[in-house]
Amino acid sequence: MNRPTFSALQVPPSAIEQGGAEIMRAVIANGELFMSLRRAFDDPEGWGRLLADVVKHVSQIYATETKFNKADAAKRIVEAFAKEMAADAPGAPGAIQARN
Repeated sequence: MNRPTFSALQVPPSAIEQGGAEIMRAVIANGELFMSLRRAFDDPEGWGRLLADVVKHVSQIYATETKFNKADAAKRIVEAFAKEMAADAPGAPGAIQARN
């Protein structure tokens, strides 16, 4: 019987040298997303900056490894993000409603 394998990324050496804390880990297993998170920032705006930086890096990877250029990849990511966020907006079909 084959055991499942797990391919983890390495922490960048400069991050290890400077010290710090891992704030997010995302894993795709059998097509499902699993995440571990820490709040990390005093203001949620910090996550906005982090997500923007992630989009820039991911867009560059797509430009290097696929048919997408950096701008097209970023546009597709941002459009999918907006669509997913709108699906959770109050009043949207299937949205999670806050309780008081």
